[in-house]
Amino acid sequence: MGDHRADIKIKFSMYGETETADMWINWSVGSGECYEVDQRVIDFFRDAYLKMRAKYDDEIFKLQEQDVKTLDDHNRDAYARMQGQEPRPKAHVACPKCHSEMEYEDPHMVLASYPPKRVVICPGCGHRDYKVEA
Repeated sequence: MGDHRADIKIKFSMYGETETADMWINWSVGSGECYEVDQRVIDFFRDAYLKMRAKYDDEIFKLQEQDVKTLDDHNRDAYARMQGQEPRPKAHVACPKCHSEMEYEDPHMVLASYPPKRVVICPGCGHRDYKVEA
């Protein structure tokens, strides 16, 4: 049968990138099968793959270079930011050491104990204790 000319369109996607090509190729058929793939098609896939993989590797490298905090560091920083956002509500009890009015350490937290308790802290001397919630 002889060589045949075909117009082909190729679209290759990987890692969120897409490469396209329009080209014509010569191909031969024998026994109903294509014997060879045109070298330009192979080159297209190889070059597209190498380009996309290099971009992907660069993005991964950038992510790895970023300064990532540990969970403990993040939580410590978050609590430090939250401390100054709102004044601590008064607990309406006197400190057993200096007799200043105590405040709730974390107004949003109640200990899961029986009876339920909340942590109180003295702004005067720093004494920490528990107030039973009734």
